[in-house]
Amino acid sequence: MSRKFTIHTFCILLLSCASSSGEELNQREHIEFNEYEGHPENIDELPTMTLLETERLNRFKTNFDHLNSDKQTLHVKKAKLYFKKGQTILQKGDNNIARRYYEKAIYLDPNNPLYNYARAIALYHQGFHVRSLALLEISHDSTIDESELNYYEALNYMKLGDTTSSIKLFDYVVADKDPQLSPSAAMYAGLLLRQENELSQAKERFQYVLDTTKNAELDKRAEKQIEELIAIEKFQEESKKKFSVSAYTGLMYDSNVLNIAQNNASLNVAAYRLMYGGSVDYKALYTPRHTLAPRLSFSDIYSVDKSFKSNSTIQSADPLQAEFALPYTYSFFLFDKSSTVSFYPAYSQIYMSLDESGRDLIYSSYALASTLTTSHFEKWISSYRLDLTNDTFHPNTTPDNDQTASKVGLSINNTRLFDSTGTKSLALNMLFLQNNAKGKNSFYDRYMLSIVGSYPMSESLLSYAKIDYLTQNYSKSETQRLDHGLIFTAGSVYSLKKNLSLNFSAQYNSNSSNVQLYDYNKFTVMTMLSYNSGFF
Repeated sequence: MSRKFTIHTFCILLLSCASSSGEELNQREHIEFNEYEGHPENIDELPTMTLLETERLNRFKTNFDHLNSDKQTLHVKKAKLYFKKGQTILQKGDNNIARRYYEKAIYLDPNNPLYNYARAIALYHQGFHVRSLALLEISHDSTIDESELNYYEALNYMKLGDTTSSIKLFDYVVADKDPQLSPSAAMYAGLLLRQENELSQAKERFQYVLDTTKNAELDKRAEKQIEELIAIEKFQEESKKKFSVSAYTGLMYDSNVLNIAQNNASLNVAAYRLMYGGSVDYKALYTPRHTLAPRLSFSDIYSVDKSFKSNSTIQSADPLQAEFALPYTYSFFLFDKSSTVSFYPAYSQIYMSLDESGRDLIYSSYALASTLTTSHFEKWISSYRLDLTNDTFHPNTTPDNDQTASKVGLSINNTRLFDSTGTKSLALNMLFLQNNAKGKNSFYDRYMLSIVGSYPMSESLLSYAKIDYLTQNYSKSETQRLDHGLIFTAGSVYSLKKNLSLNFSAQYNSNSSNVQLYDYNKFTVMTMLSYNSGFF
Protein backbone atom coordinates (compact mmCIF):
# COMPACT_ATOMS: atom_id res chain seq x y z
CA MET A 1 0.00 0.00 0.00
CA SER A 2 2.72 2.41 0.88
CA ARG A 3 4.44 1.87 -2.47
CA LYS A 4 1.23 2.49 -4.43
CA PHE A 5 0.65 5.59 -2.42
CA THR A 6 4.15 6.76 -3.17
CA ILE A 7 3.69 6.27 -6.91
CA HIS A 8 0.25 7.91 -6.90
CA THR A 9 1.54 10.87 -4.91
CA PHE A 10 4.52 11.08 -7.25
CA CYS A 11 2.32 11.22 -10.35
CA ILE A 12 0.28 14.10 -8.91
CA LEU A 13 3.44 15.99 -7.96
CA LEU A 14 5.02 15.26 -11.32
CA LEU A 15 2.09 16.76 -13.23
CA SER A 16 2.16 19.93 -11.20
CA CYS A 17 5.96 20.10 -11.44
CA ALA A 18 5.92 19.60 -15.20
CA SER A 19 3.37 22.32 -15.71
CA SER A 20 5.12 24.86 -13.53
CA SER A 21 8.89 24.30 -13.81
CA GLY A 22 9.88 21.32 -15.94
CA GLU A 23 13.59 21.96 -15.35
CA GLU A 24 13.42 21.05 -11.64
CA LEU A 25 14.01 17.49 -10.46
CA ASN A 26 11.29 16.12 -8.18
CA GLN A 27 12.49 14.72 -4.82
CA ARG A 28 10.12 11.74 -4.88
CA GLU A 29 11.10 11.05 -8.46
CA HIS A 30 14.77 11.08 -7.37
CA ILE A 31 14.00 8.59 -4.60
CA GLU A 32 12.06 6.32 -6.97
CA PHE A 33 14.85 6.13 -9.54
CA ASN A 34 17.62 5.73 -6.97
CA GLU A 35 16.06 3.10 -4.75
CA TYR A 36 18.34 0.46 -6.33
CA GLU A 37 21.55 2.46 -6.49
CA GLY A 38 22.93 0.69 -3.44
CA HIS A 39 23.28 -2.53 -5.41
CA PRO A 40 26.92 -3.33 -6.23
CA GLU A 41 28.22 -3.33 -9.79
CA ASN A 42 28.42 -7.11 -10.00
CA ILE A 43 27.40 -9.16 -13.02
CA ASP A 44 25.70 -11.65 -10.67
CA GLU A 45 23.20 -8.91 -9.77
CA LEU A 46 21.96 -8.63 -13.36
CA PRO A 47 18.92 -10.98 -13.05
CA THR A 48 17.78 -9.20 -9.88
CA MET A 49 18.33 -5.78 -11.41
CA THR A 50 16.48 -6.75 -14.60
CA LEU A 51 13.52 -8.00 -12.55
CA LEU A 52 13.39 -4.80 -10.49
CA GLU A 53 13.55 -2.58 -13.59
CA THR A 54 10.82 -4.66 -15.25
CA GLU A 55 8.57 -4.42 -12.20
CA ARG A 56 9.12 -0.69 -11.97
CA LEU A 57 8.32 -0.14 -15.63
CA ASN A 58 5.15 -2.23 -15.27
CA ARG A 59 4.04 -0.10 -12.31
CA PHE A 60 4.52 3.04 -14.38
CA LYS A 61 2.51 1.50 -17.22
CA THR A 62 -0.30 0.61 -14.82
CA ASN A 63 -0.39 4.16 -13.50
CA PHE A 64 -0.39 5.49 -17.07
CA ASP A 65 -3.30 3.22 -18.00
CA HIS A 66 -5.34 4.61 -15.06
CA LEU A 67 -5.13 8.13 -16.47
CA ASN A 68 -7.86 9.48 -18.72
CA SER A 69 -7.08 10.03 -22.39
CA ASP A 70 -6.48 13.78 -22.01
CA LYS A 71 -3.94 13.28 -19.27
CA GLN A 72 -2.26 10.49 -21.22
CA THR A 73 -1.96 12.82 -24.22
CA LEU A 74 -0.51 15.52 -21.97
CA HIS A 75 1.98 13.04 -20.45
CA VAL A 76 3.13 11.89 -23.89
CA LYS A 77 3.72 15.47 -25.04
CA LYS A 78 5.61 16.42 -21.89
CA ALA A 79 7.67 13.19 -22.08
CA LYS A 80 8.82 14.15 -25.57
CA LEU A 81 9.88 17.57 -24.29
CA TYR A 82 11.86 16.03 -21.42
CA PHE A 83 13.49 13.54 -23.78
CA LYS A 84 14.46 16.29 -26.20
CA LYS A 85 15.88 18.32 -23.32
CA GLY A 86 17.86 15.29 -22.16
CA GLN A 87 19.31 14.78 -25.64
CA THR A 88 20.40 18.42 -25.74
CA ILE A 89 22.10 18.13 -22.35
CA LEU A 90 23.69 14.80 -23.32
CA GLN A 91 25.40 16.46 -26.28
CA LYS A 92 27.04 18.82 -23.79
CA GLY A 93 28.48 15.82 -21.96
CA ASP A 94 26.39 15.90 -18.77
CA ASN A 95 25.18 12.29 -18.61
CA ASN A 96 23.82 12.61 -15.07
CA ILE A 97 21.41 15.50 -15.77
CA ALA A 98 20.47 13.99 -19.15
CA ARG A 99 19.59 10.75 -17.39
CA ARG A 100 17.29 12.64 -14.99
CA TYR A 101 15.33 14.04 -17.92
CA TYR A 102 15.06 10.58 -19.47
CA GLU A 103 13.72 9.35 -16.15
CA LYS A 104 11.05 12.09 -16.20
CA ALA A 105 10.13 10.97 -19.71
CA ILE A 106 9.85 7.34 -18.57
CA TYR A 107 7.51 8.29 -15.73
CA LEU A 108 5.30 10.28 -18.02
CA ASP A 109 5.30 7.84 -20.95
CA PRO A 110 6.51 4.37 -19.89
CA ASN A 111 5.28 2.82 -23.15
CA ASN A 112 7.97 4.46 -25.28
CA PRO A 113 11.01 2.09 -25.27
CA LEU A 114 13.24 4.85 -26.61
CA TYR A 115 13.33 6.57 -23.21
CA ASN A 116 14.47 3.45 -21.35
CA TYR A 117 17.05 2.88 -24.05
CA ALA A 118 18.39 6.44 -23.74
CA ARG A 119 18.57 6.05 -19.96
CA ALA A 120 20.51 2.78 -20.41
CA ILE A 121 23.13 4.51 -22.57
CA ALA A 122 23.45 7.38 -20.09
CA LEU A 123 23.95 4.85 -17.27
CA TYR A 124 26.67 3.14 -19.33
CA HIS A 125 28.57 6.39 -19.70
CA GLN A 126 28.23 6.98 -15.94
CA GLY A 127 29.74 3.57 -15.17
CA PHE A 128 26.54 1.89 -13.94
CA HIS A 129 26.99 -1.13 -16.19
CA VAL A 130 24.71 -3.66 -14.48
CA ARG A 131 21.82 -1.18 -14.40
CA SER A 132 22.52 -0.24 -18.01
CA LEU A 133 22.41 -3.91 -19.04
CA ALA A 134 19.17 -4.44 -17.18
CA LEU A 135 17.52 -1.60 -19.07
CA LEU A 136 18.96 -2.71 -22.41
CA GLU A 137 17.54 -6.20 -21.92
CA ILE A 138 14.02 -4.78 -21.57
CA SER A 139 14.50 -2.26 -24.41
CA HIS A 140 14.45 -4.69 -27.35
CA ASP A 141 11.83 -3.30 -29.70
CA SER A 142 11.30 -2.86 -33.43
CA THR A 143 11.75 0.91 -32.97
CA ILE A 144 15.24 0.49 -31.48
CA ASP A 145 18.34 -0.03 -33.62
CA GLU A 146 19.25 -3.62 -32.73
CA SER A 147 22.88 -3.24 -33.80
CA GLU A 148 23.41 -0.24 -31.56
CA LEU A 149 21.64 -1.97 -28.66
CA ASN A 150 23.85 -5.05 -29.03
CA TYR A 151 26.87 -2.76 -29.24
CA TYR A 152 26.10 -1.13 -25.88
CA GLU A 153 25.29 -4.47 -24.30
CA ALA A 154 28.71 -5.72 -25.46
CA LEU A 155 30.41 -2.62 -24.03
CA ASN A 156 28.73 -3.16 -20.67
CA TYR A 157 29.70 -6.83 -20.53
CA MET A 158 33.25 -5.87 -21.43
CA LYS A 159 33.40 -3.37 -18.56
CA LEU A 160 32.04 -6.02 -16.19
CA GLY A 161 34.68 -8.54 -17.27
CA ASP A 162 32.37 -10.98 -19.07
CA THR A 163 34.59 -11.43 -22.10
CA THR A 164 32.63 -14.32 -23.64
CA SER A 165 29.31 -12.46 -23.71
CA SER A 166 30.99 -9.29 -24.90
CA ILE A 167 32.72 -10.98 -27.86
CA LYS A 168 29.50 -12.77 -28.84
CA LEU A 169 27.54 -9.51 -28.93
CA PHE A 170 30.29 -7.60 -30.76
CA ASP A 171 30.27 -10.36 -33.38
CA TYR A 172 26.51 -9.88 -33.79
CA VAL A 173 27.18 -6.24 -34.58
CA VAL A 174 29.93 -7.20 -37.03
CA ALA A 175 27.53 -9.59 -38.79
CA ASP A 176 25.05 -6.72 -39.25
CA LYS A 177 27.65 -4.93 -41.41
CA ASP A 178 26.76 -1.52 -40.05
CA PRO A 179 29.20 0.92 -41.72
CA GLN A 180 29.75 2.83 -38.46
CA LEU A 181 29.38 0.30 -35.66
CA SER A 182 30.65 -2.94 -37.21
CA PRO A 183 34.32 -1.88 -37.64
CA SER A 184 34.37 -0.52 -34.09
CA ALA A 185 32.77 -3.72 -32.76
CA ALA A 186 35.34 -5.82 -34.64
CA MET A 187 38.12 -3.75 -33.09
CA TYR A 188 36.81 -4.37 -29.57
CA ALA A 189 36.27 -8.07 -30.28
CA GLY A 190 39.82 -8.34 -31.59
CA LEU A 191 41.25 -6.71 -28.48
CA LEU A 192 39.29 -9.06 -26.21
CA LEU A 193 40.32 -12.11 -28.23
CA ARG A 194 43.93 -11.01 -28.01
CA GLN A 195 43.48 -10.69 -24.26
CA GLU A 196 42.23 -14.30 -24.25
CA ASN A 197 45.28 -15.32 -26.33
CA GLU A 198 43.07 -16.28 -29.30
CA LEU A 199 45.52 -14.63 -31.66
CA SER A 200 44.36 -16.02 -35.00
CA GLN A 201 40.73 -15.07 -34.29
CA ALA A 202 41.84 -11.63 -33.08
CA LYS A 203 43.78 -11.14 -36.29
CA GLU A 204 40.64 -11.92 -38.32
CA ARG A 205 38.71 -9.19 -36.49
CA PHE A 206 41.48 -6.63 -37.02
CA GLN A 207 41.66 -7.55 -40.69
CA TYR A 208 37.90 -6.92 -40.93
CA VAL A 209 38.52 -3.43 -39.52
CA LEU A 210 41.19 -2.78 -42.17
CA ASP A 211 38.85 -3.99 -44.91
CA THR A 212 35.76 -2.00 -43.89
CA THR A 213 36.51 1.09 -41.81
CA LYS A 214 36.62 4.58 -43.23
CA ASN A 215 38.09 5.93 -40.01
CA ALA A 216 41.81 6.60 -40.53
CA GLU A 217 42.64 6.36 -36.83
CA LEU A 218 40.82 3.04 -36.44
CA ASP A 219 42.55 1.73 -39.56
CA LYS A 220 45.93 2.68 -38.11
CA ARG A 221 45.16 0.99 -34.79
CA ALA A 222 44.05 -2.22 -36.50
CA GLU A 223 47.17 -2.32 -38.64
CA LYS A 224 49.35 -1.89 -35.57
CA GLN A 225 47.49 -4.68 -33.77
CA ILE A 226 48.05 -7.06 -36.69
CA GLU A 227 51.77 -6.26 -36.72
CA GLU A 228 51.97 -6.88 -32.98
CA LEU A 229 50.06 -10.16 -33.26
CA ILE A 230 52.41 -11.41 -35.97
CA ALA A 231 55.33 -10.62 -33.67
CA ILE A 232 53.63 -12.37 -30.72
CA GLU A 233 52.88 -15.47 -32.81
CA LYS A 234 56.48 -15.56 -33.94
CA PHE A 235 57.66 -15.16 -30.36
CA GLN A 236 55.36 -17.93 -29.12
CA GLU A 237 56.62 -20.22 -31.86
CA GLU A 238 60.23 -19.39 -31.02
CA SER A 239 59.67 -19.90 -27.29
CA LYS A 240 58.92 -23.58 -27.96
CA LYS A 241 62.35 -24.05 -29.53
CA LYS A 242 65.20 -24.74 -27.13
CA PHE A 243 68.25 -25.82 -29.14
CA SER A 244 70.19 -24.38 -32.03
CA VAL A 245 73.06 -25.98 -33.93
CA SER A 246 75.44 -24.29 -36.31
CA ALA A 247 78.38 -25.63 -38.26
CA TYR A 248 80.73 -24.48 -40.97
CA THR A 249 83.56 -25.74 -43.10
CA GLY A 250 85.64 -23.96 -45.69
CA LEU A 251 88.84 -23.74 -47.70
CA MET A 252 91.24 -20.81 -47.79
CA TYR A 253 94.37 -19.90 -49.62
CA ASP A 254 96.59 -17.62 -47.49
CA SER A 255 99.69 -16.16 -49.11
CA ASN A 256 101.29 -15.28 -45.75
CA VAL A 257 100.12 -17.40 -42.81
CA LEU A 258 102.67 -15.99 -40.37
CA ASN A 259 102.03 -12.32 -41.21
CA ILE A 260 105.72 -11.51 -41.58
CA ALA A 261 107.95 -9.98 -44.21
CA GLN A 262 108.74 -12.38 -47.04
CA ASN A 263 112.31 -11.29 -47.65
CA ASN A 264 113.61 -14.77 -47.04
CA ALA A 265 112.89 -16.89 -50.12
CA SER A 266 113.64 -20.10 -48.24
CA LEU A 267 110.79 -19.48 -45.78
CA ASN A 268 107.55 -20.87 -47.14
CA VAL A 269 104.64 -18.98 -45.56
CA ALA A 270 101.87 -19.61 -48.11
CA ALA A 271 99.30 -22.28 -47.28
CA TYR A 272 96.05 -23.96 -48.08
CA ARG A 273 93.88 -24.05 -44.98
CA LEU A 274 90.91 -26.17 -44.00
CA MET A 275 88.58 -24.41 -41.53
CA TYR A 276 85.74 -26.00 -39.63
CA GLY A 277 83.77 -25.46 -36.45
CA GLY A 278 80.38 -25.34 -34.86
CA SER A 279 78.30 -24.43 -31.86
CA VAL A 280 75.33 -25.60 -29.81
CA ASP A 281 73.00 -23.12 -28.10
CA TYR A 282 70.40 -23.86 -25.42
CA LYS A 283 67.64 -21.33 -24.83
CA ALA A 284 67.42 -21.36 -21.05
CA LEU A 285 65.36 -18.16 -20.75
CA TYR A 286 63.17 -16.57 -23.40
CA THR A 287 60.64 -13.83 -22.70
CA PRO A 288 59.66 -10.72 -24.67
CA ARG A 289 62.39 -8.84 -22.80
CA HIS A 290 64.94 -11.42 -21.67
CA THR A 291 66.95 -14.04 -23.52
CA LEU A 292 69.62 -16.27 -22.01
CA ALA A 293 71.12 -18.95 -24.25
CA PRO A 294 74.30 -20.74 -23.07
CA ARG A 295 76.60 -21.62 -25.95
CA LEU A 296 79.35 -24.21 -26.42
CA SER A 297 81.48 -23.73 -29.53
CA PHE A 298 84.73 -24.78 -31.13
CA SER A 299 86.76 -23.91 -34.21
CA ASP A 300 89.85 -25.38 -35.84
CA ILE A 301 92.20 -24.74 -38.74
CA TYR A 302 94.46 -27.27 -40.43
CA SER A 303 97.04 -25.98 -42.93
CA VAL A 304 99.33 -27.51 -45.52
CA ASP A 305 101.89 -25.85 -47.74
CA LYS A 306 101.50 -25.24 -51.46
CA SER A 307 102.68 -28.79 -52.13
CA PHE A 308 99.85 -30.07 -49.89
CA LYS A 309 102.36 -31.31 -47.33
CA SER A 310 102.45 -30.81 -43.58
CA ASN A 311 104.71 -28.02 -42.44
CA SER A 312 105.38 -27.46 -38.73
CA THR A 313 106.18 -23.78 -39.27
CA ILE A 314 102.89 -23.13 -41.01
CA GLN A 315 100.90 -25.32 -38.63
CA SER A 316 102.24 -23.40 -35.65
CA ALA A 317 99.70 -20.72 -36.70
CA ASP A 318 96.76 -23.15 -36.65
CA PRO A 319 94.59 -22.49 -33.57
CA LEU A 320 92.10 -24.90 -32.05
CA GLN A 321 89.69 -22.89 -29.90
CA ALA A 322 86.97 -24.02 -27.52
CA GLU A 323 84.59 -21.60 -25.78
CA PHE A 324 81.73 -21.65 -23.32
CA ALA A 325 79.59 -18.51 -23.20
CA LEU A 326 76.42 -17.23 -21.50
CA PRO A 327 74.94 -14.66 -23.89
CA TYR A 328 72.16 -12.58 -22.32
CA THR A 329 70.01 -9.95 -24.03
CA TYR A 330 67.57 -7.46 -22.51
CA SER A 331 65.13 -5.60 -24.77
CA PHE A 332 63.63 -2.25 -23.83
CA PHE A 333 62.64 1.16 -25.17
CA LEU A 334 65.09 4.05 -25.01
CA PHE A 335 63.52 7.43 -25.84
CA ASP A 336 60.66 5.52 -27.50
CA LYS A 337 63.11 3.56 -29.65
CA SER A 338 63.34 -0.22 -29.55
CA SER A 339 66.73 -1.04 -28.01
CA THR A 340 68.73 -3.93 -26.60
CA VAL A 341 71.61 -4.36 -24.21
CA SER A 342 73.53 -7.61 -24.37
CA PHE A 343 76.20 -9.23 -22.24
CA TYR A 344 78.49 -11.97 -23.48
CA PRO A 345 80.56 -13.51 -20.68
CA ALA A 346 82.79 -16.29 -21.96
CA TYR A 347 85.67 -18.57 -21.09
CA SER A 348 87.88 -19.89 -23.89
CA GLN A 349 91.05 -21.85 -24.49
CA ILE A 350 93.34 -21.81 -27.52
CA TYR A 351 95.64 -24.71 -28.40
CA MET A 352 98.48 -24.39 -30.91
CA SER A 353 101.58 -26.35 -31.97
CA LEU A 354 104.85 -25.08 -30.56
CA ASP A 355 106.71 -28.08 -31.94
CA GLU A 356 106.00 -31.33 -33.71
CA SER A 357 104.87 -33.04 -30.50
CA GLY A 358 101.30 -31.73 -30.88
CA ARG A 359 99.14 -28.90 -29.68
CA ASP A 360 99.52 -27.34 -26.25
CA LEU A 361 97.40 -24.88 -24.30
CA ILE A 362 98.62 -21.43 -25.31
CA TYR A 363 95.93 -19.05 -24.07
CA SER A 364 93.08 -19.25 -21.60
CA SER A 365 90.81 -16.24 -21.47
CA TYR A 366 87.95 -14.78 -19.50
CA ALA A 367 86.01 -12.19 -21.45
CA LEU A 368 82.96 -9.98 -21.09
CA ALA A 369 81.47 -8.06 -24.00
CA SER A 370 78.58 -5.67 -23.42
CA THR A 371 76.71 -3.98 -26.26
CA LEU A 372 74.00 -1.35 -26.37
CA THR A 373 72.08 -1.23 -29.65
CA THR A 374 69.55 1.49 -30.34
CA SER A 375 68.33 3.90 -33.01
CA HIS A 376 68.85 7.64 -32.70
CA PHE A 377 67.36 8.45 -36.09
CA GLU A 378 65.01 6.74 -38.49
CA LYS A 379 66.80 4.08 -40.59
CA TRP A 380 69.93 4.37 -38.46
CA ILE A 381 71.15 1.71 -36.01
CA SER A 382 73.89 2.52 -33.50
CA SER A 383 75.86 0.06 -31.37
CA TYR A 384 78.21 0.84 -28.49
CA ARG A 385 80.39 -2.01 -27.31
CA LEU A 386 82.76 -2.52 -24.38
CA ASP A 387 85.11 -5.53 -24.29
CA LEU A 388 86.99 -6.65 -21.20
CA THR A 389 89.35 -9.62 -21.56
CA ASN A 390 91.88 -11.33 -19.34
CA ASP A 391 94.36 -13.54 -21.25
CA THR A 392 96.75 -15.96 -19.61
CA PHE A 393 99.73 -16.94 -21.75
CA HIS A 394 100.85 -20.44 -20.71
CA PRO A 395 104.15 -21.18 -22.55
CA ASN A 396 107.42 -20.35 -20.83
CA THR A 397 108.91 -17.12 -22.17
CA THR A 398 111.02 -14.17 -21.14
CA PRO A 399 109.35 -11.48 -18.98
CA ASP A 400 109.58 -8.91 -21.79
CA ASN A 401 107.70 -11.24 -24.19
CA ASP A 402 105.04 -12.47 -21.76
CA GLN A 403 101.70 -12.16 -23.58
CA THR A 404 99.56 -12.49 -20.44
CA ALA A 405 97.37 -9.41 -20.66
CA SER A 406 94.23 -7.60 -19.73
CA LYS A 407 92.44 -5.99 -22.68
CA VAL A 408 89.99 -3.14 -22.90
CA GLY A 409 88.16 -2.48 -26.15
CA LEU A 410 85.70 0.26 -27.07
CA SER A 411 83.84 0.40 -30.37
CA ILE A 412 81.06 2.45 -31.95
CA ASN A 413 79.15 1.31 -35.00
CA ASN A 414 76.62 3.35 -36.96
CA THR A 415 74.68 1.66 -39.74
CA ARG A 416 72.46 3.36 -42.30
CA LEU A 417 69.71 1.10 -43.65
CA PHE A 418 68.48 1.70 -47.17
CA ASP A 419 65.71 -0.90 -47.27
CA SER A 420 63.27 -2.57 -44.90
CA THR A 421 65.20 -5.86 -44.82
CA GLY A 422 68.48 -4.27 -43.72
CA THR A 423 70.43 -6.03 -46.49
CA LYS A 424 71.16 -2.75 -48.29
CA SER A 425 73.29 -0.82 -45.82
CA LEU A 426 76.39 1.24 -45.16
CA ALA A 427 78.20 1.18 -41.81
CA LEU A 428 81.02 3.08 -40.13
CA ASN A 429 82.86 1.44 -37.22
CA MET A 430 85.47 2.95 -34.89
CA LEU A 431 87.51 0.83 -32.50
CA PHE A 432 90.04 1.39 -29.75
CA LEU A 433 91.78 -1.55 -28.08
CA GLN A 434 94.48 -1.55 -25.44
CA ASN A 435 96.40 -4.78 -24.85
CA ASN A 436 97.89 -4.25 -21.40
CA ALA A 437 100.37 -7.13 -21.50
CA LYS A 438 102.86 -8.05 -18.80
CA GLY A 439 105.64 -8.20 -21.34
CA LYS A 440 106.58 -4.78 -22.67
CA ASN A 441 107.11 -6.15 -26.18
CA SER A 442 103.49 -7.38 -26.24
CA PHE A 443 101.88 -4.20 -24.99
CA TYR A 444 100.10 -2.20 -27.70
CA ASP A 445 97.30 0.24 -28.50
CA ARG A 446 95.18 -0.36 -31.59
CA TYR A 447 93.01 2.18 -33.42
CA MET A 448 90.83 1.04 -36.29
CA LEU A 449 88.38 2.70 -38.66
CA SER A 450 86.16 0.51 -40.84
CA ILE A 451 83.63 1.14 -43.59
CA VAL A 452 81.43 -1.73 -44.74
CA GLY A 453 78.59 -1.85 -47.21
CA SER A 454 76.19 -4.57 -48.32
CA TYR A 455 73.95 -4.82 -51.34
CA PRO A 456 71.47 -7.55 -52.38
CA MET A 457 72.20 -8.70 -55.93
CA SER A 458 69.11 -10.93 -55.85
CA GLU A 459 66.85 -12.61 -53.33
CA SER A 460 69.51 -15.27 -52.76
CA LEU A 461 72.76 -13.37 -53.32
CA LEU A 462 74.13 -10.67 -51.00
CA SER A 463 77.37 -8.87 -51.84
CA TYR A 464 79.51 -6.91 -49.40
CA ALA A 465 82.72 -4.89 -49.28
CA LYS A 466 84.83 -3.58 -46.42
CA ILE A 467 87.78 -1.27 -45.91
CA ASP A 468 89.76 -1.24 -42.65
CA TYR A 469 92.49 1.15 -41.65
CA LEU A 470 94.37 0.47 -38.44
CA THR A 471 97.28 1.72 -36.39
CA GLN A 472 98.96 -0.49 -33.81
CA ASN A 473 101.47 1.13 -31.50
CA TYR A 474 103.87 -0.98 -29.38
CA SER A 475 104.93 2.04 -27.37
CA LYS A 476 106.70 0.10 -24.60
CA SER A 477 108.63 -2.32 -26.82
CA GLU A 478 112.38 -2.13 -27.24
CA THR A 479 111.96 -1.46 -30.95
CA GLN A 480 109.15 1.12 -30.52
CA ARG A 481 107.30 -0.81 -33.19
CA LEU A 482 104.56 1.07 -35.02
CA ASP A 483 102.34 -0.61 -37.61
CA HIS A 484 99.88 0.85 -40.12
CA GLY A 485 97.52 -1.51 -41.88
CA LEU A 486 95.11 -1.24 -44.77
CA ILE A 487 92.76 -4.12 -45.48
CA PHE A 488 90.37 -4.54 -48.42
CA THR A 489 87.70 -7.25 -48.31
CA ALA A 490 85.00 -8.14 -50.83
CA GLY A 491 82.66 -11.07 -50.96
CA SER A 492 79.21 -12.46 -51.36
CA VAL A 493 76.87 -14.80 -49.53
CA TYR A 494 74.66 -17.11 -51.54
CA SER A 495 71.65 -18.63 -49.80
CA LEU A 496 71.34 -22.24 -50.94
CA LYS A 497 68.44 -23.06 -48.61
CA LYS A 498 66.76 -21.52 -45.61
CA ASN A 499 69.51 -22.69 -43.23
CA LEU A 500 72.38 -23.25 -45.65
CA SER A 501 74.61 -20.61 -47.26
CA LEU A 502 77.83 -20.38 -49.25
CA ASN A 503 80.29 -17.53 -48.68
CA PHE A 504 82.96 -16.36 -51.13
CA SER A 505 85.48 -13.71 -50.13
CA ALA A 506 88.80 -12.24 -51.09
CA GLN A 507 91.02 -10.02 -48.96
CA TYR A 508 94.17 -7.97 -49.47
CA ASN A 509 96.18 -6.83 -46.44
CA SER A 510 98.99 -4.30 -46.58
CA ASN A 511 100.89 -3.77 -43.32
CA SER A 512 103.69 -1.23 -43.06
CA SER A 513 105.93 -1.22 -39.99
CA ASN A 514 109.09 0.46 -38.76
CA VAL A 515 110.25 -3.06 -37.83
CA GLN A 516 111.14 -4.77 -41.11
CA LEU A 517 110.00 -8.22 -40.02
CA TYR A 518 106.40 -7.00 -39.82
CA ASP A 519 106.43 -5.02 -43.05
CA TYR A 520 104.37 -7.31 -45.30
CA ASN A 521 101.56 -7.77 -47.80
CA LYS A 522 99.23 -10.73 -48.07
CA PHE A 523 96.06 -11.86 -49.76
CA THR A 524 93.55 -14.56 -48.98
CA VAL A 525 90.80 -16.24 -50.95
CA MET A 526 88.15 -18.21 -49.11
CA THR A 527 84.98 -20.19 -49.67
CA MET A 528 82.89 -21.40 -46.76
CA LEU A 529 79.74 -23.49 -46.38
CA SER A 530 77.65 -22.57 -43.31
CA TYR A 531 74.67 -24.25 -41.70
CA ASN A 532 72.47 -22.80 -38.97
CA SER A 533 69.49 -24.80 -37.85
CA GLY A 534 67.89 -21.95 -35.96
CA PHE A 535 66.26 -22.95 -32.71
CA PHE A 536 64.26 -26.15 -32.75
